[in-house]
Amino acid sequence: MKKLAFIVLLLSLGSAATAQPKKTANHTPDPGNLTSVSIYHTACFGRCPEYKIEINKNGMATYSGIRFVPDSGIYTKNIGKKAATAILASFARFNWDTFPNRYEAMIEDLPGLIITVNYGKKTKSIQNAHFGPKTLNALRKKLDDVIERKLDESGLQPVDKSWRRTGNYKYE
Repeated sequence: MKKLAFIVLLLSLGSAATAQPKKTANHTPDPGNLTSVSIYHTACFGRCPEYKIEINKNGMATYSGIRFVPDSGIYTKNIGKKAATAILASFARFNWDTFPNRYEAMIEDLPGLIITVNYGKKTKSIQNAHFGPKTLNALRKKLDDVIERKLDESGLQPVDKSWRRTGNYKYE
């Protein structure tokens, strides 16, 4: 009897292993439906730069320097609709909506990274994105590159003069 049960178990496992996976529809979001993407570099227990960058589909970029940055305040710049569309398309290409909402922080003292994507009337935020797949770091870099900030021996440099200061950052 035990041999028969064992054979039935092996056969059922074998048929399950060779079964075709359930097909799902390709749900790659249309980049035209993305309205904005942003990254927020949170503070750490030390003096880590805290800032946020948001790109809207109309081409407007907003940089908010919050703490420990040489350029505190809110700055805006028109990066152009073509550049904004390219950034939004890169987010859509990586199926951002399939990522978990949070990755566990491996080291508590590190600053956090929150990526937020606005898609139609939906919003998806991914906390601790730097602990996620390399794809999320590549997407972060695309947004960080928009501010074209330089780092030299004296430290983090302010945004360049193409950014227009529009106000002070108010803590939420």
